[in-house]
Amino acid sequence: MEEAKEGLVKEGSIAENSLQTENNSLKQEIASLRQELLEIKSIISSQIPTNSQTNVFGFPTDSPSKTSSFPLFSTGNEGVPTDRQTGIQQTELPSLEMINSLRADLKIKFRSLTRQEFKVFCAIYILEQQQPVDYRAIAGKLRLSESSIRDYIMKMEKKGIPISKEKINNKKILLHVHSELRELISLEAIMKVREPVFR
Repeated sequence: MEEAKEGLVKEGSIAENSLQTENNSLKQEIASLRQELLEIKSIISSQIPTNSQTNVFGFPTDSPSKTSSFPLFSTGNEGVPTDRQTGIQQTELPSLEMINSLRADLKIKFRSLTRQEFKVFCAIYILEQQQPVDYRAIAGKLRLSESSIRDYIMKMEKKGIPISKEKINNKKILLHVHSELRELISLEAIMKVREPVFR
């Protein structure tokens, strides 16, 4: 029994020694981190001018005209940096792969249109450059009824053709070809894509 007690005491003292060793190494690590933090603070404080006062954030509060030709901090927000734009989203330019993929997708969509649907699309594309386009304007140009124009546009939307509707005064609906499509591909190029369908 006594041997068992002695064995437990030895195991307990070994565990206590290992805990104490780990505790000491943690204390040394914390002391080392504190020292590094103090060094970083001293470097930062040496870079801030001593002849000016600093605000709560450690930024100089003297007038911007004394330090540079343009303000580094806004005056209305008490020290908010103005050296970078924060409200504007940075977007990358589309890659060539992405543009080619979009063109291939558009090619498939435009080839899926019937002749009449394509005529309606072309009418919107062309008329929109001259005047606001509504169902009546397209119906008059193509000598079709307004309801058939509505049907064609609904079918084109289902096929994914980029046409949008804008409601004016809860009565009149203006039709638009998305500006992104106009930038990506011209009407002539769309017509060339459609050529094999008409043969």
